[in-house]
Amino acid sequence: MSSTNLSSAGSALRSMMPRFMRKKQPGFSRRHERHDVVVLANMKVIEIGADFDGVVIEISAGGCAFRPASMFILDRTGEVVSIRTDTIEIEGRIRAVRPGSYGIQFFQDLDQASVDDMVRRFGGRIGDSYLAKRA
Repeated sequence: MSSTNLSSAGSALRSMMPRFMRKKQPGFSRRHERHDVVVLANMKVIEIGADFDGVVIEISAGGCAFRPASMFILDRTGEVVSIRTDTIEIEGRIRAVRPGSYGIQFFQDLDQASVDDMVRRFGGRIGDSYLAKRA
């Protein structure tokens, strides 16, 4: 098999693989540093008006990871949402759907002071939180 055929075969296999399992492209880097937090939050899907309670488990100036309280994760890629906590309310678009969370890119960067405040007050991993312990 020629190297061209191998390359196209690899590309075909990657396209069949779920997005969350694919490796990041070489040279990919984030604009903002991510921080582990555990913040009670609400995500509203703007178009349908549906509200979901859950937890923000990662935050950066450019986005967050939202883990809904529901065990069901639907593919909502591309949906416009609003994230609300006790200190912020910001809109963005779901860019990634993972087995346990939605990756949301904010339309406008969150100011760094708000990120720092959330990390100071709510920093930590979800696995270490009482919220991760289910009865």
